[in-house]
Amino acid sequence: MTDIPIETIDYGTNVSTSGEDRSKKNNTHWSQWFILLNSNKHHKLDLNHANQIAAEAKEGLSYVVKNFPRQIFMTKNGDPINNETITKIRLRQAAEIGPKFSRVHTHSDLAVIHKTILQLNVRELRRLLFEYFESIGSELAQSFFLNVKFVRNADAAIMLYMEKEQNLNK
Repeated sequence: MTDIPIETIDYGTNVSTSGEDRSKKNNTHWSQWFILLNSNKHHKLDLNHANQIAAEAKEGLSYVVKNFPRQIFMTKNGDPINNETITKIRLRQAAEIGPKFSRVHTHSDLAVIHKTILQLNVRELRRLLFEYFESIGSELAQSFFLNVKFVRNADAAIMLYMEKEQNLNK
């Protein structure tokens, strides 16, 4: 377990964002990644099963971020982070069934306030997600697609995208 404050926000939670320039406050940096985790399976006919897969996907990413920040983040030189590197982590997630191929997928916004330049170790993130899915017996352990994109100044755009009408409850 980590001592870094982590704020996990699921779809539907009202989040207020401040207009302050976070990078100038106490020499901190604000980094964001948009994460797509796709089940790669068709789930249109069984919404209960689709909701279960969506919950497992969101729980998996939340579990990895909360319990393994020192493994998934590293400094720009590839060195491990220490207790002083990360000030706060925010994870916002939404799930849906894709309209074209009916695949369950999650959209996540991972934001980190930190004191040095960070990198997200996507290979380690993928490995830890696989281990989590395997440990809970999820079918996501058989096949999932992970796409991670670093974004700049995109807080509002990501929030609007994540709050779009969800297909899981239809």
